[in-house]
Amino acid sequence: MTCEICGASAQQHHHRFPQTRANRRVYRKLIDHPANLVPVCGNCHASHAHVPSDLRWSEEEFRAELSRRGVVLPGISKTLAMRAFRPAYA
Repeated sequence: MTCEICGASAQQHHHRFPQTRANRRVYRKLIDHPANLVPVCGNCHASHAHVPSDLRWSEEEFRAELSRRGVVLPGISKTLAMRAFRPAYA
């Protein structure tokens, strides 16, 4: 495997949509779906500050990609639900 950031040999995987405790609670093993994993080397993965924005997903992007691949998804997280009801400010 090759690091998606620098091209070196990859030993780790970066989760595009983060594997926080709350995200694991909602999505369980789907967090480790191959679509959500990007091969990276230890140097690039050590600091998430160096992970480019195109290798990071919001919950909406994560759900859209898995849905596109035919994965049956659980209900949305509380955070995403609250965003849906947030009033738009002018």
